[in-house]
Amino acid sequence: MADDRQLQKVTAFITRGLPEPHEILVIRHLDAGLQLPAGAVEASETPRAAVLRESREETGLKQLGIIALLNSRRVEFAADEGLMFADALLQLTPDYSSTVVTSFILRRGMRVKLLESEGNFLRIAYEEETYREGARNLKGRHTGWVMQSSVTRSVVRHFFHLMSSDDTAAQWHVLGETDSTFTCSWQPLQLDLSLQPPHDEWLRTHFDRLTQP
Repeated sequence: MADDRQLQKVTAFITRGLPEPHEILVIRHLDAGLQLPAGAVEASETPRAAVLRESREETGLKQLGIIALLNSRRVEFAADEGLMFADALLQLTPDYSSTVVTSFILRRGMRVKLLESEGNFLRIAYEEETYREGARNLKGRHTGWVMQSSVTRSVVRHFFHLMSSDDTAAQWHVLGETDSTFTCSWQPLQLDLSLQPPHDEWLRTHFDRLTQP
């Protein structure tokens, strides 16, 4: 597989409070635990535009401003792992005229297992997981063929500090793209928030810069 397809992702640390930030926004996904707002940069976007779009979509907040780009980190995945570089449907066989296995769409940014390759195609597996009381459980597994050009093993993640001036309740709900409901809430800006990995590590790494006035 070529290594020139580099997916970009963003993570948002959204805080509120002056003169020093004292609260941070977190999102509880029903199947994914407690997280920070994050997502993939679209092909036509800049990382700055993407972090504002993802933050607004996932939280419903409108009054958001970028304080700083805290860090950009490049990650190379193992030989048997990758990320979807483009949306794709799973195919039954590795050829251009193959019928679709299911109507399941692998979305840009999804993490997949690389099982084998044949010509310009890769056989991959996507595992749907849920988190309950800190435990990771397998919900379902989708296997099939996609074109190699729709998968990458390289990602650059951009970490942004944003500030919100929206007047909100301490907790509220947002309807996601797949009709799933996210629970957003403001939490004290501290290290121990019980975030899911790797969100907990991201917060630890950038905590000092977030707490600077």
